[in-house]
Amino acid sequence: MPDAIDFYFDFSSPYAYLGSVMIEEVAKKHGRSVRWHSFMLGVAFKGEKTGPLTVYPRKGEYSRLDFDRTARKYKIPFNMPNDFPKATLAATIIVAVLSLVDLTILWRSWSYSRADFAAVSITILLTLMVGVEIGVATGVLVSLALFVWKTSRPHVAEVGQVPGSQHFRNIHRHKVVTDPAVVTLRIDESLYFANARQMEDLILARVHRNRTEIKHVILMCSAVNEIDLSALESLEAINQRLTDMGVKMHLSEVKGPVMDRLKCSHFLDELSGKVFLSQYEAFETLRRAENNKDSLAAE
Repeated sequence: MPDAIDFYFDFSSPYAYLGSVMIEEVAKKHGRSVRWHSFMLGVAFKGEKTGPLTVYPRKGEYSRLDFDRTARKYKIPFNMPNDFPKATLAATIIVAVLSLVDLTILWRSWSYSRADFAAVSITILLTLMVGVEIGVATGVLVSLALFVWKTSRPHVAEVGQVPGSQHFRNIHRHKVVTDPAVVTLRIDESLYFANARQMEDLILARVHRNRTEIKHVILMCSAVNEIDLSALESLEAINQRLTDMGVKMHLSEVKGPVMDRLKCSHFLDELSGKVFLSQYEAFETLRRAENNKDSLAAE
């Protein structure tokens, strides 16, 4: 197959425009393809210490006539701008940047998360109005602030056993088996200073709703990756408050690194209940124990 035609162009040149319209037809006529190469005439002019034809009096006048004559000959629409030549560097940069901008992210972030939408919007606006460095730095700071805000409001779900299985799911989303004497609360966040007090309030508020019936509270820790000192103090306070109310606190599915950290404190020694390997084991053991108490009381 014949070699391709290498076509170099910068659309600030009228000849490049005229050639771009005709090059594909010429290549097809000779059974060749076209390799398009964009470049900047301004850089070439600077290197050669020259300029466009139109900046020279006699050449400029003739070139304008030749542009029109060539366009008419090949029947190519052409209208010479009044202010010529036009700088194409800015246009090239804008086109290159626009290819990197995905504005659909605004709609996707709005549909998915209002917080993410706020971070994306602030980053884009400041980048366009102030600069890339300020925009990106502000976006990072906003993201960090949103992370702290979201994790400071931990999701604590009351869960029950899915019938016929060893799985436990949110009682408000699934049909599950529960026991009024045994309440399981799944903590869906690592515990640290920003959310420790919030978590403490949520747990105690749940117990107070059925204070006379609840005998055991199980904290399901499958989603807890870390417990810092502030959260540890909150757990100690919860344990003491529940003990004063005659309710035992238990832990289940505690991850190894978290358990290693807890063993470095006195919390496990002071824990009123037990630490269970699985939530299923914890629920069945405590429910069976309460049922045995009820049977003995009935006898």
